[in-house]
This record gives sequence, structure tokens and C-alpha cells, in this order.
Amino acid sequence: MKVLIIGAHGKIGRILTTKMGTSTNFEPVVFIRNEKQEEFFDELQVPTVVASLEDTVEALSKVLKGYDAVVFTAGSGGKTGDDKTLAIDLDGAVKAMIAADKVGIKRFV
Repeated sequence: MKVLIIGAHGKIGRILTTKMGTSTNFEPVVFIRNEKQEEFFDELQVPTVVASLEDTVEALSKVLKGYDAVVFTAGSGGKTGDDKTLAIDLDGAVKAMIAADKVGIKRFV
């Protein structure tokens, strides 16, 4: 199963990616917000996609196309303000769900 892990650079995302990366049942790909985060996943030999949850639903749909499932582990982090929390934790999650639905992804965690 090809799974896109959104927010994979965070604590939960890293744990999940490491476990999925060693499984024969999953083909994880990680969605990260900047190229500086790729090193950890290169060491695991897990492919990365650099994109932003602040993009449009249409842009996110292009990123999500071709996956069997999406796991959303993203969060704005404890050092951001309310505006970023709403943009990522709420709006980003909703846009990702809408995009997943648009491209026919039936599994969204």
C-alpha cells in the first residue's frame, strides 16, 4: 500500500515512517515542508515530497494523486502563533482531506 505521510518530520511522523519503511506491507512517501528535512528520510531510503499545507486544494490534489492512503501527522508546532496553528492544524488538515477525496483516496488517518 502506497501511503503519503503528511508532517513526517515531527515526532509521530518519524516513528511512523521508520516503522512503515521496514514493513513489506507499506510503501511510505513523506510530505515535508522544506528540503532541509530530507536528510533523515534519505537515511531511511524513504522518498520525499516537498509541499505546503498552505497551498490550494488543487495544488494538494496534484501531490496526493496516486496514493492508497494518507496519514496526517502535521502540526504547526508549539512555537508558532494562533494564525499558523489555524493555517496548518485546521485549514491544512481540511484541505488535505478535500484533496484526498478529490483524487479518490478512501483511507485518511
